[in-house]
Amino acid sequence: WNYRHLSDHIQTLDRFSARMARSLADAGVRFRVWDIVMRPPARFFKSYFLRLGFLKGLPGFIVSIAGAYYVFMKYAKLWELEQARANPPAHQ
Repeated sequence: WNYRHLSDHIQTLDRFSARMARSLADAGVRFRVWDIVMRPPARFFKSYFLRLGFLKGLPGFIVSIAGAYYVFMKYAKLWELEQARANPPAHQ
């Protein structure tokens, strides 16, 4: 583990997913439902099975879930950015 606590790891994932969502939006990548539905399970599968996370027991499972969570949040935040750009708040 590179983090003192799981909460440290989640905070890092939150920051990185926000940065990546902004980067994707700036590059013109558009949100697709497919990305938020299929990419997180694919990330879990890759981490847990293909990269043999299951051999590390519960820590491998937690890391795989955290990776899937990161991907989910990245695309959820991309959607959020698109919504904010499409519907800017009215100034009072």
